[in-house]
Amino acid sequence: MPGSWPHADQLADLVRRLRDYDPLAPAELAAAVLEPLIEHLRDKNPRVDDHARITAAGEAVVSLIRNPAQFDPDRGDLPGYLKMAARGDLANLLAAERRHHTHREGPDSVELVPDGRNSSGEDDSDLPSLDAPELAAVVAAFTPEERRVFDLMRAGERRTAVYAAVLGLADRPADEQKRGVKQVKDRIKARLRRAAEGT
Repeated sequence: MPGSWPHADQLADLVRRLRDYDPLAPAELAAAVLEPLIEHLRDKNPRVDDHARITAAGEAVVSLIRNPAQFDPDRGDLPGYLKMAARGDLANLLAAERRHHTHREGPDSVELVPDGRNSSGEDDSDLPSLDAPELAAVVAAFTPEERRVFDLMRAGERRTAVYAAVLGLADRPADEQKRGVKQVKDRIKARLRRAAEGT
């Protein structure tokens, strides 16, 4: 069921594989927990912008992928740990946004201090509308990873780290993460553009 947490045994196996440096574990963990974690933040924070909720959930998952030892199963289950981490990340994100709005000096101030480590620096607002049936067919043909990337793009997510977690690139160098994320996003945009143009 969409938004439901995997069985505890599956989560325990994913954490074990993360700790054993299994190269497939980061992507599988992100695929397993990101959506239910976002759903949890939606339930608990219905008035918060979805972009902020997705970003906070992504940061919590990426943090676990980078340092799986921070999760202690003797102190609680993984969903509980991730929920707590994501709520903290969301609170920090909202506080930072409030500070930004309080101290903003001009309309371009966001771009003056870019977070090169976490931001893809891309604007995905040029995605075509999905009203046309041929575009819906393209989306239906996406791989699960492409669909998650596409959903993040539609939600306005710009942080490379969030996309990297979904694509299993969280343990790669920052420049490699950016290249990998850009390739998938460009491929998605090209397929949608071709369908929209009827080619």
